[in-house]
Amino acid sequence: MKKSIFVVFIFMFLTTCVSAQEQKNEQIFAEKVNYTIKVDGLVKSFLNPIVTIDDRTYIPLRELSELLGYDVEWNEETQTIEIETDTQKEAETTNYDEQKNTGEEWLIFIENNKYGYMDKYGSIKIPAQFDWAKDFVDGVAIVGNNVENWRDIPTDSGISFYDCGVVNVDGELVVPIKYSYIWDFNEGLALAKENDDSEPYYIDKEGNKSSQKVIGNKFFTKGVSPKLLRGGSEYPIPDPPPEVWSYIDSNGIQATDNEYEYAEDFYDGYAIVKNNGKYGIIDTDFNVVVDYKYDSLRKIDDILYDAVKGGKHGVIDTNDNTVIDFDYWRIGRKFSEGLLPVFLEKDNAAYVDKNGKIRFKSKFSDVDIFVGGYACVKDKATGKYGVIDSEGNYIITPEYYYLLPSQSGIFKAYDQAGKDYYYINIKGEKIIPHS
Repeated sequence: MKKSIFVVFIFMFLTTCVSAQEQKNEQIFAEKVNYTIKVDGLVKSFLNPIVTIDDRTYIPLRELSELLGYDVEWNEETQTIEIETDTQKEAETTNYDEQKNTGEEWLIFIENNKYGYMDKYGSIKIPAQFDWAKDFVDGVAIVGNNVENWRDIPTDSGISFYDCGVVNVDGELVVPIKYSYIWDFNEGLALAKENDDSEPYYIDKEGNKSSQKVIGNKFFTKGVSPKLLRGGSEYPIPDPPPEVWSYIDSNGIQATDNEYEYAEDFYDGYAIVKNNGKYGIIDTDFNVVVDYKYDSLRKIDDILYDAVKGGKHGVIDTNDNTVIDFDYWRIGRKFSEGLLPVFLEKDNAAYVDKNGKIRFKSKFSDVDIFVGGYACVKDKATGKYGVIDSEGNYIITPEYYYLLPSQSGIFKAYDQAGKDYYYINIKGEKIIPHS
């Protein structure tokens, strides 16, 4: 508890001091110092400088908090620094039974070419035992093992290389590894297929076969799913008949008379559809809210879409307002913490805010989303990946073959091309899986 008060005191005092100085319209002079900081008797180093202002010492808030074992998050929406203290962690532990663990904060790690799950401190939750694994969602994760003769299967055979099952947070295989595929769960159900010759059906999170008989594209969202009505071909044939899509309800009845050249699932009340060779957006009443005029559309935020027009990328909303001008070679995954990764051209990347203002132009050749105030980027000068903060300053030196954000302050690191990876924290320390 003393540590909590200490951290909060530093933050509040600095805020009060700066505020008072600003009110007096006075300049603040900070002097960098080289004081030794010990935590539990161990000397700790800081990436950012320790300074003195008017004979008072100020220590970087995030670094100090993390050294003391606290989690620090930046809330972009409320412009708030949020610190989780030992008191909060103890409360979470005490209330563990009431607060269902979903596994969504766990990391997938590799050990002896097998996949398992650990927390962000390296504590193993499910030992490495699978040939591949997906992230946990709402208490379950899809996992799998390669079939025995997978190396002998031709890549163009259409036969599955692996079998799938479902594991829960207790490490129990609630769905045995016997399916050739299992799609992601949605509204408690997932589309599964036992083998290449069988018909797919829906299963619940315990592996029970659902009474839902009608099969949509992948899953139903609020009782509706896109469905290929006719046309197309699963085999590569010359001039296949054009595809005709619509939407069906869970009884298999066509939910609208509208037909499309292509249709996607509904997310947040909207779906991307295609007609006359162009893409638009419809709402759940199947009304067109964005007309068919884009070469491509991709959802990147609640109501924002990466749109392509005339070979250039921009951002539109569901009212077809242009939020970001069509100036970009490519646009990244999504808006995160108020910033969107963009590419002005190949190997020339930056970020834009929701007002379209470019940040950190010409410094990077690749950029990814911000998570917890940090982002993985590829440095133009070195050709290596590192981590920057929200001001564009390197927090982890660019020295990795590849980096991906995993959680706030945790990054998936690759030293070379391939599947093998490991995790590092914000100080660049490797997280070692342990019991």
